[in-house]
Amino acid sequence: MPIALPTIEQIEDYLHKVEDIVASSLSAATPDLPKVTEAIHRLWQDVLRHSPQAMPALKGLGAFEVPPPPPPPPPPKSLWENTADWFSDHPWTTAGITVGLIGSSLLVGYAYPHARRRARVGAKRHGQAANGERRQVVGACFVLGGDSPLGIPLIQDLEKKGYVVIASVSTPEAVEQIESKCHGYVRALVLDPTEPEMIPYFLRSLAATMSRRFPITAAGDPHAPPTTHLYVHSVVSLLSLPQPKLALPPAPLEHLDLNGDYLAYLQATHIVPLQILQALLPLLRATPARAQDARTQGLGRQSIVVCLPAMDARVGLPFASAQAMSAAATLRGVEVLRREVRAAGLSGLGSERSEAAYAMRNVKVTVVDVGAVAFAGGEHDLEGAEGLRRVVDEWTPSEQAAYGAAFGSMLEHGGHRAIRRQPSDASVFVDTVTSIVGSGRRRHGLNTYSVCDVLGRLHELFRGDRVAVGAGAGTYAFASYLPAFLLDTILNIPYLLVSIRNALLPIPPRVITPPPLAATGAAAPPAQQPPLVQQTIAEKHEGTDSDPEPEPEHDASEAGSEADVESNEGYGSGVGESWVSLKSKPRNSTSPSRISLWLVPRPSQADKIAPIMRLKPTTPLKSPHSFPAFHPHVTLASSPDGAAVRAAIPPNQGPIPVRFKELGVAEGKYFMALYVVVHQTPGSELEKVREHLRARLGDKGAIPPVAHMSLYYIDEADREERERMAERLRSELRVLEGQGPDGESVLKLACVDDEREGEKEPVILEGFDGEEIWVVKCEGPVRDWEIMEKIPLVQS
Repeated sequence: MPIALPTIEQIEDYLHKVEDIVASSLSAATPDLPKVTEAIHRLWQDVLRHSPQAMPALKGLGAFEVPPPPPPPPPPKSLWENTADWFSDHPWTTAGITVGLIGSSLLVGYAYPHARRRARVGAKRHGQAANGERRQVVGACFVLGGDSPLGIPLIQDLEKKGYVVIASVSTPEAVEQIESKCHGYVRALVLDPTEPEMIPYFLRSLAATMSRRFPITAAGDPHAPPTTHLYVHSVVSLLSLPQPKLALPPAPLEHLDLNGDYLAYLQATHIVPLQILQALLPLLRATPARAQDARTQGLGRQSIVVCLPAMDARVGLPFASAQAMSAAATLRGVEVLRREVRAAGLSGLGSERSEAAYAMRNVKVTVVDVGAVAFAGGEHDLEGAEGLRRVVDEWTPSEQAAYGAAFGSMLEHGGHRAIRRQPSDASVFVDTVTSIVGSGRRRHGLNTYSVCDVLGRLHELFRGDRVAVGAGAGTYAFASYLPAFLLDTILNIPYLLVSIRNALLPIPPRVITPPPLAATGAAAPPAQQPPLVQQTIAEKHEGTDSDPEPEPEHDASEAGSEADVESNEGYGSGVGESWVSLKSKPRNSTSPSRISLWLVPRPSQADKIAPIMRLKPTTPLKSPHSFPAFHPHVTLASSPDGAAVRAAIPPNQGPIPVRFKELGVAEGKYFMALYVVVHQTPGSELEKVREHLRARLGDKGAIPPVAHMSLYYIDEADREERERMAERLRSELRVLEGQGPDGESVLKLACVDDEREGEKEPVILEGFDGEEIWVVKCEGPVRDWEIMEKIPLVQS
């Protein structure tokens, strides 16, 4: 059997154990034994003393001393010392590196001013045209609601950033107001959100603007080459934000008129913005190559930014149901649009990808929740508490009894103004929106802007597709994530505290209470009475002593020429006698039929004017006699004697040119409710014919003092529609008013038929050529008028 040899470690361990055992045994047996060195030294001294003298001395044994420890190692050299040693060891290499660094610094220092100088020389050489081309490369930003309180500062900031801005405004006056504050790279187009019929005209003007050359103040050809046409970079909608002219007073949902006030509000703040987005989405993906090039050049992604009120979109407070429902509907629609855009972009990554679907990858959709923001024009706040208390008078007694106390508590703690907080500056809102529109526009090169670009992209990634800006927006955003019961409890705390306070007071404060039953039971208030649809002027002046003194007949005729020209009496609608005379008449009186002479345009021109005369209000009419259909004409004369009127027509009369002057609105006149005044230049063909008829008819007939072409006949029951239709014609650019070279007023009609497919460009008419005179029997309703004869006017 082989013997296993121990290892060195085992031997050393064994010797250490033996040494320990010996030392411990010796110490235990002889505790007084001195040190071994001393014992050996003493033993050797005894041996020398008693031994022969010739014995040599023992060398090497002296006092035993422990040797000193070795010195510590030197500390390591620093980086600077190592660098200095390397430079001293490599002098030639160091000199080459130094010369290279100095040369590179000089090259960069002198090349940058040279490049700047060349850029300035190129800018001067190309002038304003080059500047316009540069801005068109950036792209166009559409701002819907540019005349809103936050629209003007946003438009000005986007223009400073290098964008061409196309803004929508609700009135023609706002066009000049916005464009005058900018530097030629802003184009304002009229789009009234309360008039959805204007959308086709707005889109048609938008298509023409996309091909314009900017700045718009530059001289020369206004149209840009096709290669430099604008492409849509961003769409910013401010139409869903609160606006003073669209604001609804706070009221319970039970009182909200869904078919009236709310439908109009929903149309302006929800439906119209989404309709515009539907029309602009094809433009966003129409130029994928240019959009991709713009993104490659550092101009960012295309974007759709929809701004919503944070309070209504996030929470929804009591007595603000209309605003909350509209904001919630818009928010859900935009969220669905964002998911559809992402799904379309992802589907464009396959092998059989579509260019349109692939272009959707470059579009981002963002919602901005806007809190309290101050602006330069001041805050358009709601009425004070006292003013809002009067709103309750329109509620029913049951609604006042149910919601009056809660509504009074809301007014007392300021709930109608949300929360009293210091609004944020408008620049905060503007900077947030422009950063979303830019989406990380970057500068090339390694500099401070590159670092900011990276930080901006990280911030955008963290921020997501919904942004809160303005005072209180973050609070409402946080509150929207709370459980419903907890949120309701927090919102009801002010009402609870007010109710406790009122219960503890000896005299309760003023609260809104319904009127007493005695007052309401006797007679309904005026607001509850149904409007009278049929009412004649004769009925208004019935009576004896209480009747007001009638106006003179001459004044009535001067106020409305057709009052004495085309009688339409005989049926009780206010149409029959509203413009014949303001003097009282018996109820059962009748007047003889009147024969009128109409100067009518040529058929082609009449067909162009007819679509304007077919326009009607979007709201229901109160009178069935408003807005009847009739042929465009200028009334020349009228008389009960048909033979005299026919014989008064000048023989061999040629065509009579008519030129439009201005738009007129007459109060209390049915046949002159809304009309176009024509020029009555002395010596003109029209004036010659009028003078001839005035001389031939004498007292047998009447000549209108003001030559005009009526557009609409509107009954007194719908008198508010007169101004509305006039404003609609101006806002839709169907009526263009201005001045001629001689300083006189000039009116043009932009005629386009919305019902005819393929007709987009309007036909501009400054007047018409009267080529026929019609003899018309005007008796009874307008629909019963009879054309007795058509007399052509042929140039001899």
